[in-house]
Amino acid sequence: MVVNPSSLPKKSEPQKNMEARIIAVNIEGDRTKIRIARGVRNGARAGMRGYVVRSTGRPVEAFEVVEQYSGTCVAFVNLTVDQVQ
Repeated sequence: MVVNPSSLPKKSEPQKNMEARIIAVNIEGDRTKIRIARGVRNGARAGMRGYVVRSTGRPVEAFEVVEQYSGTCVAFVNLTVDQVQ
């Protein structure tokens, strides 16, 4: 099977900087799991790196996407639930 990348819709192609909201925060084991409102159909993929920012736009914590879904993706951060919210 061959998938031609040029057949992907423009919306699915990774962009330089993709901003998205954190839509869920959970504790899993001893880590904080975040669900991000951007998924495969919007260009996010497992293995991509990103960072959580403050409301001022200042970076707080880096992360790597570990799970990808059609409309969302998941990452773990070294922040508390309060720090994320």
